[in-house]
Amino acid sequence: MLLESLDVQHEDERLLHSPRRQLDGIITFDTNVFIIGGGNGAVALAARLKALGVESVMAERNARPGDNWALRYDCMRFHIPTSFCDLPYMGYDKELQTPHLLTRDELASHLRRYVETFNLNIITSAQIQSTRYYPSTNLWEVEFKTPAGQLTARAKHLVLATGIGSQVPYLPPMEDSQLYHGVSIHSAQYQNARQLAEKGAKSVLIVGAANTGFDVLEDCHAAGLQPTMVVRSPTYILPVEYICDKRSLGAYDMGVEAADRLFLTIPSCVDGQLNRGLLAQFAAQEPHRYDALAAVGFPVIDSRDPDGALMHNLLERTGGHYVDIGGTQLLAEGKASVKAGVEPVAYTETGLRFSDGSSVDADAVVWCTGFADTDVRDTAIRILGGDSLQVTDNETTQVLGPRQIAARLDGTWGFDVEGEIRGMWKRQSRLDHFWVIGGYTQLHRWHSRTLALQIKASLEGILPSAYRDTPSAV
Repeated sequence: MLLESLDVQHEDERLLHSPRRQLDGIITFDTNVFIIGGGNGAVALAARLKALGVESVMAERNARPGDNWALRYDCMRFHIPTSFCDLPYMGYDKELQTPHLLTRDELASHLRRYVETFNLNIITSAQIQSTRYYPSTNLWEVEFKTPAGQLTARAKHLVLATGIGSQVPYLPPMEDSQLYHGVSIHSAQYQNARQLAEKGAKSVLIVGAANTGFDVLEDCHAAGLQPTMVVRSPTYILPVEYICDKRSLGAYDMGVEAADRLFLTIPSCVDGQLNRGLLAQFAAQEPHRYDALAAVGFPVIDSRDPDGALMHNLLERTGGHYVDIGGTQLLAEGKASVKAGVEPVAYTETGLRFSDGSSVDADAVVWCTGFADTDVRDTAIRILGGDSLQVTDNETTQVLGPRQIAARLDGTWGFDVEGEIRGMWKRQSRLDHFWVIGGYTQLHRWHSRTLALQIKASLEGILPSAYRDTPSAV
């Protein structure tokens, strides 16, 4: 049975246009829900809550709503149908629909318009200083700093919406970093290839062969640099046409609500298996599509391979695949080079040395190696303000600080034994009134309702006990 509303309060979209709360000049304030973060997941939840008559306030670290997109690299774009990315109550404009692929600026603009249209409460340039939870009163207290001064929020529910698997860049361990005379940056610091060229770079090593790596590859080639892609292990590649097919995520072009029901009312692991079978069928119809790519030394996995599982990459690895929007052609045609099957292990004065003893010279290295914060338990202390608040073991019955809170959180990403996503959009097993949200736009839209209904029911005193009879893994 699918819970879509509560008898005590149905979603009322008219409430979305009520004025936002005036928070200017206030030092301390109370609210029902305090949300740390102001990206797509946060604003979707804030809107759902508002439609249920529940006040929330978001604290966003960036200066403007939408900067979580606007501050990314210039050529960043989505590799999925636009309709898949709709926020609750507001879709994208007609001219941005398939076959158009959303750019970072379009994503940022839409989020800003969303916040303004629905008068959502958001405080920007916010830096969390400390977080406390008082179990006896079920109240949260969050102190944070803004350009206007220090503020304190008191809330009945706290939501962590800073993104899971997208905030802490991962760099593989390397020897002799002091030797290298060129530019070495993670993709999180990458803006565009022109900046590399302005620093004198004529050649670039791109470490990583997933979506971001190919975006950077295309950008560097277009700017006249000589790019070499370092492919450390076989990479799953699937054409964007597979994703946009009406039998796949292109179903969203025929109706977002119907497609959500199709894909999200079954366990995530089952959806993943169905998706795997469909994509394998597509790939079987053109088995030689990536022969030219393989011929230049790229270790490609296509959807016929058992390791070619899109949902596994999305929900268990948080990436590691490439939805091909044309980048592979540069490699297949020899317009960019490939260095495959080896790991970078050390810098040289002029480039990188690899695990097979070989080396490659380059004026710049861009590490498209993903992020290290896939488990909220590893980053919650920092997000909640760090260890500045010292709470002794004897005090934890009265107040919990960031370290005690983090120790009570469930792990995130991957599947639980019931085939659902771990640790997000649901109640924590050892901590009340604390919620973690994350994932991609489809999950934001669907589970923002799931979570808003749980919070509304809790505030009304009608939330039943959490289901805790999940069997243990064998």
